[in-house]
Amino acid sequence: MSGCININSMQEDKSTSRNLAEIRHHIQYLFIPQLVQSVNDGYLPSIALFPSPLWYYNLRHQFDEGSVREAKVYEECERIEIDSDHVLILYTFPEPWISGQAAYGAIILNTSADQADYYTLQAGPDGRWQVAHVTTSENSVLETWDSLDRNRFADWAAGRLN
Repeated sequence: MSGCININSMQEDKSTSRNLAEIRHHIQYLFIPQLVQSVNDGYLPSIALFPSPLWYYNLRHQFDEGSVREAKVYEECERIEIDSDHVLILYTFPEPWISGQAAYGAIILNTSADQADYYTLQAGPDGRWQVAHVTTSENSVLETWDSLDRNRFADWAAGRLN
């Protein structure tokens, strides 16, 4: 978890699945893309892409504190140096239980230019996994995979530099 701070403290409760699904969707498809856009536009430093207590502070202004803790922002976050100018920020999200929830998220960050792209590996409607490029305005499915594979996703995301 180098470079990432764990702000989760409670186990999720699927009995409140609708609320949890809404919060997870907000985090995975609105909050993180907004952070990426703000970094790309120069409004935030790239350090904002790494989970911190400020994430939790921001989220609890939109949702009640208990729900944010139950939804768990992420399970694990890893910073992976790709080369001298690029870092992969790999999020492992709580296990998806409905179509559209992401299992993993990856930000490719150009550290010298403070520019980033965000990708997810999300549960598809047909039981397969969709690799998507996510921005504040769209979720573009780029590929479909038969199996969920964290390492393949990390390699795929890092390969977007080529």
